[in-house]
Amino acid sequence: MGKFSECIKAYVNPCDTSIDLGIIVDTSDTYTVLLSGMQSVKRYVLIVDVGDSIVIPNDINGSYVYQMQILKKDGILLNDTCYTLETVLTLGSENAVTPIPNPIKTIPCSIQVLISKTPDTSVTITLCNGDIIQYEYPSGNTLTILDADGVPYLAGKKINMPVFIADTVNQEVIYSEVTGILDNTALGGFNAVSLVTVEAKLPL
Repeated sequence: MGKFSECIKAYVNPCDTSIDLGIIVDTSDTYTVLLSGMQSVKRYVLIVDVGDSIVIPNDINGSYVYQMQILKKDGILLNDTCYTLETVLTLGSENAVTPIPNPIKTIPCSIQVLISKTPDTSVTITLCNGDIIQYEYPSGNTLTILDADGVPYLAGKKINMPVFIADTVNQEVIYSEVTGILDNTALGGFNAVSLVTVEAKLPL
């Protein structure tokens, strides 16, 4: 799990029976929530419909800080972030606290990878936010940029369109924010040897 300092901070009322941070899903699927704290990890498996929010039982101890991660069915971290849960008690008719997550700090980055005839997956580059991705990829109709662990790096991230291929603007590339896959089938795919450049705001 990521370090607590890298997570979005949210506030939870210890008197509430459930935890709902207003995290809306864009795909109907099975999601796994991991709640880590007090030297243990609690696991909740939820079936959530598109447009609904992730809600789990409020099983946290009011005097302890917890970390929450939400994983999609394929194991990818939802929204590419985690949440630090702290408790705040308020008095009122409903005794509820509206979560106040900190905004995610981002930085504009150029992501440039190489389409190679003989890609070497051991070659990596460090992006402007410090993340490490694989640099070389094979030819094909689609391109999935991977991090150093082989996980789709762009999944859950917004990018700026269009995409540049060999310094040429390509308006035909289709991007899936859910999977992080770039699709250039319309213009014959991504072919060696060429550089592909994607502009995006990446989390710090």
